[in-house]
Amino acid sequence: MGKGLSGMYKDYNPPTDRKIAKRMIRIVYDSLSKEDRPVELNRIDSLFAGDVERYVDFLYDNSIFASRQQFEAFLKDPDIEKLKNDPAYRLNKSVMQSFGRDAKKLSEIAKKYRRGHRLFIAGLLEMQPDRKFYPDANFTMRLTYG
Repeated sequence: MGKGLSGMYKDYNPPTDRKIAKRMIRIVYDSLSKEDRPVELNRIDSLFAGDVERYVDFLYDNSIFASRQQFEAFLKDPDIEKLKNDPAYRLNKSVMQSFGRDAKKLSEIAKKYRRGHRLFIAGLLEMQPDRKFYPDANFTMRLTYG
């Protein structure tokens, strides 16, 4: 674990990471409706009065992942409750759950799109029986030389 941990924190710069997180979380927070946000980001409203910067500062000041020293200390004495309550862990878990929820929605949309596209092509073929249609080159396999 020590070697992997060294690589994980090798070029890590906490102030830069914190600054980037503030901007990225602000973009997500402002871009998504409350219903579409990862649930954990809605705590910004209830606990931090909508102040994303305060939330990110809280996250970095209280997470076991914020520094190598804090993470090593956690690994020496791991505690599942401490992990479950870690703000970075909670945010990650919430984002992953949102991805799963959104992937399901996108899958349903893609299924409807494929059906509609198939019906559209069938209609074109029926309307223009003498026309030659060529496959979409973006989705065909190619054999290349050289």
